[in-house]
Amino acid sequence: MSIFTNDKEFGGFFYDQVTSNLAQADEATIATGYISSQTIDDLSAPILKIIKRGGSFNLIVGMGYYEGLKQNQFDALNNLNNEIKKIKAQDNGIKLLFTRKYHGKIYHFRKDSKETYFAGSSNFSPSGLINNLETNIEVKDQISVTKLKGFFSWLKKSENSAYIDKIEEVKITDSKRFDSISKPKISLKEATRFDTSTLDISKYPSFDISLSNNIERRTQSNLNCYFGKGRLNRTTGIVQPREWFEAELIAHKKDIVKAGPLYPRGDFKVITDDGLSFPCRTQGSYYKNIRSKHSLTILGKWLKLKLQKRGALDPLQPVTRDTFEIYGRDSIKFYKLGNGSFYMEF
Repeated sequence: MSIFTNDKEFGGFFYDQVTSNLAQADEATIATGYISSQTIDDLSAPILKIIKRGGSFNLIVGMGYYEGLKQNQFDALNNLNNEIKKIKAQDNGIKLLFTRKYHGKIYHFRKDSKETYFAGSSNFSPSGLINNLETNIEVKDQISVTKLKGFFSWLKKSENSAYIDKIEEVKITDSKRFDSISKPKISLKEATRFDTSTLDISKYPSFDISLSNNIERRTQSNLNCYFGKGRLNRTTGIVQPREWFEAELIAHKKDIVKAGPLYPRGDFKVITDDGLSFPCRTQGSYYKNIRSKHSLTILGKWLKLKLQKRGALDPLQPVTRDTFEIYGRDSIKFYKLGNGSFYMEF
Protein backbone atom coordinates (compact mmCIF):
# COMPACT_ATOMS: atom_id res chain seq x y z
CA MET A 1 0.00 0.00 0.00
CA SER A 2 1.36 3.41 -1.02
CA ILE A 3 0.74 6.44 1.20
CA PHE A 4 1.29 10.13 0.41
CA THR A 5 1.15 12.71 3.19
CA ASN A 6 3.05 15.76 1.84
CA ASP A 7 5.89 14.77 4.15
CA LYS A 8 9.04 13.34 2.54
CA GLU A 9 9.33 10.63 5.20
CA PHE A 10 5.82 9.36 4.46
CA GLY A 11 5.46 9.20 0.70
CA GLY A 12 6.21 12.81 -0.20
CA PHE A 13 3.99 15.40 -1.85
CA PHE A 14 0.68 14.16 -3.23
CA TYR A 15 1.03 16.95 -5.80
CA ASP A 16 3.82 14.93 -7.48
CA GLN A 17 1.53 11.93 -7.88
CA VAL A 18 -1.26 14.04 -9.34
CA THR A 19 0.92 15.92 -11.81
CA SER A 20 2.85 12.84 -13.00
CA ASN A 21 -0.38 10.94 -13.61
CA LEU A 22 -2.03 13.88 -15.36
CA ALA A 23 0.98 14.22 -17.66
CA GLN A 24 0.47 10.77 -19.16
CA ALA A 25 -3.22 9.99 -18.58
CA ASP A 26 -5.71 9.09 -21.29
CA GLU A 27 -8.50 9.68 -18.80
CA ALA A 28 -8.71 11.47 -15.46
CA THR A 29 -11.53 12.10 -13.01
CA ILE A 30 -11.12 14.04 -9.78
CA ALA A 31 -13.87 14.35 -7.15
CA THR A 32 -13.01 16.87 -4.44
CA GLY A 33 -14.80 18.90 -1.81
CA TYR A 34 -12.98 22.16 -2.49
CA ILE A 35 -10.68 23.65 -5.12
CA SER A 36 -8.21 26.50 -5.41
CA SER A 37 -8.07 28.84 -8.38
CA GLN A 38 -4.28 28.60 -8.21
CA THR A 39 -4.32 24.82 -8.67
CA ILE A 40 -6.81 25.10 -11.53
CA ASP A 41 -4.60 27.65 -13.27
CA ASP A 42 -1.39 25.70 -12.59
CA LEU A 43 -2.75 22.39 -13.90
CA SER A 44 -4.92 23.62 -16.78
CA ALA A 45 -2.17 22.93 -19.33
CA PRO A 46 -1.75 19.19 -18.60
CA ILE A 47 -5.53 18.81 -18.28
CA LEU A 48 -6.11 20.37 -21.71
CA LYS A 49 -3.39 18.15 -23.20
CA ILE A 50 -5.39 15.10 -22.11
CA ILE A 51 -8.36 16.38 -24.09
CA LYS A 52 -6.25 17.38 -27.10
CA ARG A 53 -4.81 13.91 -27.46
CA GLY A 54 -8.29 12.40 -27.48
CA GLY A 55 -8.69 11.62 -23.80
CA SER A 56 -11.28 12.71 -21.26
CA PHE A 57 -11.26 14.74 -18.05
CA ASN A 58 -13.87 15.53 -15.41
CA LEU A 59 -13.47 17.53 -12.22
CA ILE A 60 -16.39 17.16 -9.78
CA VAL A 61 -16.55 19.84 -7.08
CA GLY A 62 -18.59 18.67 -4.12
CA MET A 63 -19.15 21.78 -1.98
CA GLY A 64 -19.20 24.62 -4.52
CA TYR A 65 -22.90 24.44 -5.28
CA TYR A 66 -24.02 24.59 -1.64
CA GLU A 67 -21.42 26.85 -0.09
CA GLY A 68 -20.75 28.92 -3.20
CA LEU A 69 -17.49 29.90 -4.84
CA LYS A 70 -15.36 33.01 -4.66
CA GLN A 71 -15.22 34.99 -7.88
CA ASN A 72 -11.66 33.90 -8.70
CA GLN A 73 -12.57 30.23 -8.10
CA PHE A 74 -15.61 30.49 -10.35
CA ASP A 75 -13.63 32.27 -13.06
CA ALA A 76 -10.87 29.65 -13.01
CA LEU A 77 -13.34 26.75 -13.15
CA ASN A 78 -15.51 28.39 -15.80
CA ASN A 79 -12.54 29.30 -18.00
CA LEU A 80 -11.12 25.76 -17.83
CA ASN A 81 -14.54 24.31 -18.56
CA ASN A 82 -14.91 26.56 -21.61
CA GLU A 83 -11.47 25.58 -22.92
CA ILE A 84 -12.28 21.89 -22.48
CA LYS A 85 -15.63 22.27 -24.25
CA LYS A 86 -13.95 23.98 -27.22
CA ILE A 87 -11.87 20.86 -27.78
CA LYS A 88 -14.26 18.06 -26.80
CA ALA A 89 -17.60 19.09 -25.35
CA GLN A 90 -19.20 15.70 -24.84
CA ASP A 91 -18.86 14.27 -21.29
CA ASN A 92 -15.89 16.47 -20.36
CA GLY A 93 -15.46 19.47 -18.11
CA ILE A 94 -16.11 20.85 -14.64
CA LYS A 95 -19.15 19.60 -12.71
CA LEU A 96 -20.83 20.74 -9.50
CA LEU A 97 -22.70 18.23 -7.38
CA PHE A 98 -26.16 19.69 -6.71
CA THR A 99 -28.10 16.93 -4.92
CA ARG A 100 -25.97 16.47 -1.80
CA LYS A 101 -22.86 17.95 -0.23
CA TYR A 102 -19.73 15.94 -1.06
CA HIS A 103 -16.62 16.39 1.05
CA GLY A 104 -14.57 13.42 -0.14
CA LYS A 105 -11.39 13.36 -2.24
CA ILE A 106 -10.88 10.68 -4.90
CA TYR A 107 -8.49 10.77 -7.86
CA HIS A 108 -8.67 8.40 -10.85
CA PHE A 109 -6.21 8.17 -13.75
CA ARG A 110 -6.08 5.77 -16.69
CA LYS A 111 -3.19 5.20 -19.09
CA ASP A 112 -3.94 2.55 -21.72
CA SER A 113 -5.29 -0.36 -19.65
CA LYS A 114 -3.66 0.68 -16.37
CA GLU A 115 -5.91 2.44 -13.88
CA THR A 116 -4.79 4.22 -10.74
CA TYR A 117 -7.07 5.29 -7.87
CA PHE A 118 -6.23 7.43 -4.87
CA ALA A 119 -8.55 8.11 -1.93
CA GLY A 120 -7.74 10.37 0.98
CA SER A 121 -7.95 13.85 2.43
CA SER A 122 -6.34 16.14 -0.17
CA ASN A 123 -8.54 18.74 -1.83
CA PHE A 124 -7.56 19.99 -5.29
CA SER A 125 -5.65 22.92 -3.82
CA PRO A 126 -2.13 23.89 -2.71
CA SER A 127 -3.11 23.16 0.89
CA GLY A 128 -4.34 19.69 0.03
CA LEU A 129 -1.64 18.75 -2.48
CA ILE A 130 1.43 20.39 -0.90
CA ASN A 131 1.12 22.40 2.31
CA ASN A 132 -1.08 20.46 4.73
CA LEU A 133 -0.15 17.18 6.34
CA GLU A 134 -2.62 14.85 4.62
CA THR A 135 -3.25 11.13 4.12
CA ASN A 136 -3.82 9.71 0.64
CA ILE A 137 -3.69 6.02 -0.18
CA GLU A 138 -3.43 4.30 -3.55
CA VAL A 139 -6.33 1.87 -3.81
CA LYS A 140 -5.34 -1.41 -5.44
CA ASP A 141 -7.65 -4.20 -4.28
CA GLN A 142 -10.21 -5.03 -6.94
CA ILE A 143 -13.27 -4.98 -4.69
CA SER A 144 -12.56 -1.38 -3.58
CA VAL A 145 -11.71 -0.31 -7.15
CA THR A 146 -15.04 -1.68 -8.39
CA LYS A 147 -16.90 0.21 -5.68
CA LEU A 148 -15.04 3.43 -6.51
CA LYS A 149 -15.95 3.05 -10.17
CA GLY A 150 -19.60 2.71 -9.20
CA PHE A 151 -19.38 5.76 -6.97
CA PHE A 152 -17.76 7.84 -9.72
CA SER A 153 -20.55 6.78 -12.10
CA TRP A 154 -23.12 7.94 -9.56
CA LEU A 155 -21.37 11.30 -9.06
CA LYS A 156 -21.24 11.89 -12.81
CA LYS A 157 -24.94 11.23 -13.46
CA SER A 158 -26.84 14.26 -14.71
CA GLU A 159 -29.37 13.72 -11.93
CA ASN A 160 -26.64 14.43 -9.37
CA SER A 161 -24.13 16.81 -10.95
CA ALA A 162 -24.18 19.37 -13.74
CA TYR A 163 -21.47 21.04 -15.77
CA ILE A 164 -20.77 24.50 -14.45
CA ASP A 165 -22.12 26.17 -17.60
CA LYS A 166 -25.46 24.45 -16.93
CA ILE A 167 -25.86 25.91 -13.43
CA GLU A 168 -28.17 28.88 -13.91
CA GLU A 169 -26.59 31.02 -11.20
CA VAL A 170 -23.61 29.82 -9.18
CA LYS A 171 -23.46 31.50 -5.77
CA ILE A 172 -20.52 33.92 -5.69
CA THR A 173 -19.82 34.44 -2.01
CA ASP A 174 -17.67 37.56 -2.26
CA SER A 175 -19.94 39.47 -4.64
CA LYS A 176 -21.88 42.59 -3.66
CA ARG A 177 -25.10 40.76 -4.49
CA PHE A 178 -24.63 38.28 -1.67
CA ASP A 179 -23.21 40.87 0.72
CA SER A 180 -26.44 42.84 0.29
CA ILE A 181 -28.48 39.91 1.62
CA SER A 182 -27.76 41.14 5.16
CA LYS A 183 -29.67 44.38 4.52
CA PRO A 184 -32.52 43.67 2.09
CA LYS A 185 -36.06 45.01 2.19
CA ILE A 186 -39.41 43.42 1.46
CA SER A 187 -40.70 45.32 -1.54
CA LEU A 188 -44.26 46.46 -2.12
CA LYS A 189 -44.37 44.03 -5.05
CA GLU A 190 -44.05 41.20 -2.53
CA ALA A 191 -46.27 42.52 0.27
CA THR A 192 -48.54 45.47 1.05
CA ARG A 193 -48.46 47.65 4.15
CA PHE A 194 -51.14 47.30 6.82
CA ASP A 195 -51.82 49.61 9.75
CA THR A 196 -51.96 47.37 12.85
CA SER A 197 -52.15 50.21 15.40
CA THR A 198 -55.90 49.82 15.91
CA LEU A 199 -55.87 46.02 15.85
CA ASP A 200 -56.51 44.45 19.26
CA ILE A 201 -55.31 40.90 18.71
CA SER A 202 -56.04 39.82 22.28
CA LYS A 203 -59.71 39.29 21.41
CA TYR A 204 -58.99 36.82 18.61
CA PRO A 205 -58.48 33.04 19.00
CA SER A 206 -54.98 31.79 18.31
CA PHE A 207 -52.75 28.75 17.83
CA ASP A 208 -48.99 28.13 17.63
CA ILE A 209 -46.87 26.48 14.93
CA SER A 210 -43.54 25.12 16.16
CA LEU A 211 -40.48 26.05 14.09
CA SER A 212 -38.21 23.45 15.68
CA ASN A 213 -39.99 20.80 13.63
CA ASN A 214 -38.85 22.64 10.52
CA ILE A 215 -35.15 22.06 11.17
CA GLU A 216 -35.06 18.68 12.89
CA ARG A 217 -33.87 16.22 10.22
CA ARG A 218 -34.62 18.89 7.59
CA THR A 219 -31.20 20.41 6.98
CA GLN A 220 -31.86 20.99 3.27
CA SER A 221 -35.57 21.84 3.15
CA ASN A 222 -38.27 23.98 4.75
CA LEU A 223 -36.43 26.88 6.45
CA ASN A 224 -33.19 25.63 4.87
CA CYS A 225 -34.38 25.21 1.27
CA TYR A 226 -31.34 27.22 0.18
CA PHE A 227 -29.17 24.19 0.97
CA GLY A 228 -31.41 21.75 -0.90
CA LYS A 229 -30.77 20.26 -4.31
CA GLY A 230 -31.32 22.50 -7.31
CA ARG A 231 -34.17 22.21 -9.77
CA LEU A 232 -33.05 20.29 -12.85
CA ASN A 233 -34.74 21.04 -16.16
CA ARG A 234 -34.39 17.67 -17.86
CA THR A 235 -35.07 19.18 -21.29
CA THR A 236 -32.31 21.80 -21.20
CA GLY A 237 -30.05 20.26 -18.54
CA ILE A 238 -30.03 23.61 -16.71
CA VAL A 239 -29.91 23.53 -12.89
CA GLN A 240 -31.53 26.41 -11.02
CA PRO A 241 -30.19 26.86 -7.45
CA ARG A 242 -32.49 27.67 -4.55
CA GLU A 243 -32.70 31.26 -3.36
CA TRP A 244 -31.48 32.24 0.12
CA PHE A 245 -34.91 33.47 1.20
CA GLU A 246 -36.84 30.51 -0.18
CA ALA A 247 -38.65 28.78 2.69
CA GLU A 248 -41.85 27.14 3.81
CA LEU A 249 -43.21 25.97 7.14
CA ILE A 250 -44.17 22.39 7.86
CA ALA A 251 -46.80 22.27 10.60
CA HIS A 252 -46.52 19.30 12.94
CA LYS A 253 -49.65 17.16 12.97
CA LYS A 254 -50.12 17.70 16.71
CA ASP A 255 -50.11 21.50 16.17
CA ILE A 256 -52.75 21.16 13.45
CA VAL A 257 -54.91 18.91 15.64
CA LYS A 258 -54.55 21.31 18.55
CA ALA A 259 -55.52 24.29 16.36
CA GLY A 260 -58.62 22.45 15.16
CA PRO A 261 -60.99 24.56 13.02
CA LEU A 262 -58.77 27.62 13.48
CA TYR A 263 -56.10 26.14 11.22
CA PRO A 264 -56.20 27.49 7.61
CA ARG A 265 -56.95 25.06 4.82
CA GLY A 266 -56.18 26.40 1.36
CA ASP A 267 -55.74 30.09 0.53
CA PHE A 268 -55.62 32.76 3.24
CA LYS A 269 -54.10 36.18 3.92
CA VAL A 270 -51.64 37.07 6.68
CA ILE A 271 -51.00 40.35 8.43
CA THR A 272 -47.65 40.35 10.22
CA ASP A 273 -46.74 41.90 13.55
CA ASP A 274 -44.61 44.46 11.70
CA GLY A 275 -47.37 45.66 9.40
CA LEU A 276 -47.01 43.61 6.23
CA SER A 277 -49.70 41.70 4.40
CA PHE A 278 -49.37 38.97 1.76
CA PRO A 279 -51.34 35.93 0.55
CA CYS A 280 -50.46 32.44 1.75
CA ARG A 281 -51.62 28.89 1.16
CA THR A 282 -51.62 25.57 2.99
CA GLN A 283 -51.35 22.39 0.96
CA GLY A 284 -50.06 18.83 1.08
CA SER A 285 -51.25 16.03 3.34
CA TYR A 286 -53.56 17.42 6.07
CA TYR A 287 -52.55 20.91 4.78
CA LYS A 288 -49.26 20.82 6.68
CA ASN A 289 -47.23 22.89 4.14
CA ILE A 290 -47.54 26.63 4.87
CA ARG A 291 -46.25 28.80 2.03
CA SER A 292 -46.48 32.34 0.74
CA LYS A 293 -48.74 32.02 -2.29
CA HIS A 294 -46.98 33.64 -5.24
CA SER A 295 -43.38 33.06 -4.24
CA LEU A 296 -41.73 30.89 -1.58
CA THR A 297 -39.30 33.73 -0.89
CA ILE A 298 -41.89 36.13 0.62
CA LEU A 299 -42.62 34.16 3.80
CA GLY A 300 -38.98 33.08 3.97
CA LYS A 301 -37.73 36.65 3.68
CA TRP A 302 -40.04 37.86 6.44
CA LEU A 303 -38.84 35.13 8.79
CA LYS A 304 -35.14 35.33 8.00
CA LEU A 305 -35.00 39.12 8.13
CA LYS A 306 -36.38 38.98 11.66
CA LEU A 307 -33.76 36.41 12.63
CA GLN A 308 -30.97 38.41 10.98
CA LYS A 309 -32.06 41.69 12.60
CA ARG A 310 -31.90 40.05 16.04
CA GLY A 311 -28.42 38.68 15.30
CA ALA A 312 -29.66 35.10 15.45
CA LEU A 313 -28.89 34.24 11.84
CA ASP A 314 -26.05 35.15 9.51
CA PRO A 315 -26.79 35.38 5.77
CA LEU A 316 -26.20 32.15 3.80
CA GLN A 317 -25.99 30.09 7.02
CA PRO A 318 -28.40 27.31 8.07
CA VAL A 319 -31.21 27.83 10.56
CA THR A 320 -30.59 25.62 13.62
CA ARG A 321 -32.01 25.16 17.11
CA ASP A 322 -29.40 27.64 18.32
CA THR A 323 -30.93 30.22 15.95
CA PHE A 324 -34.22 30.12 17.85
CA GLU A 325 -32.43 30.00 21.19
CA ILE A 326 -30.70 33.29 20.34
CA TYR A 327 -33.87 34.81 18.87
CA GLY A 328 -35.86 33.98 22.01
CA ARG A 329 -38.74 31.91 20.63
CA ASP A 330 -39.22 28.94 18.33
CA SER A 331 -42.88 29.21 17.33
CA ILE A 332 -45.14 31.47 15.29
CA LYS A 333 -48.51 32.45 16.76
CA PHE A 334 -51.44 32.76 14.37
CA TYR A 335 -54.51 34.80 15.39
CA LYS A 336 -57.61 34.08 13.33
CA LEU A 337 -59.18 37.41 12.37
CA GLY A 338 -61.95 35.92 10.25
CA ASN A 339 -62.75 36.08 6.53
CA GLY A 340 -59.66 34.04 5.66
CA SER A 341 -57.29 36.46 7.41
CA PHE A 342 -54.70 35.75 10.11
CA TYR A 343 -52.42 37.92 12.23
CA MET A 344 -48.95 36.34 12.38
CA GLU A 345 -46.67 37.04 15.34
CA PHE A 346 -43.01 36.04 15.61
